[in-house]
Amino acid sequence: MTEKDEEGNVIELIDLITEAVTFYPAKQYALIICGHGGGPLWGFGEDERNDDDMIISADLCRMMPVIRGILGGKKACFHRI
Repeated sequence: MTEKDEEGNVIELIDLITEAVTFYPAKQYALIICGHGGGPLWGFGEDERNDDDMIISADLCRMMPVIRGILGGKKACFHRI
């Protein structure tokens, strides 16, 4: 999950969130992102298909407005492990 669109947003993560909101509507959401051993300094969601690249913290920060837009103003809790 490291391919980015022209805005620098991670495409597969946006697709995942969009589908979750569409097929599982809720009043509130929680997004938990785990490093899977990659460590908090390097990134999240190691992509074995793409030279073990990862989503870096800057990607997530840049994506927050997009994610909030997908949620349509619903409350969300973002947590990274």
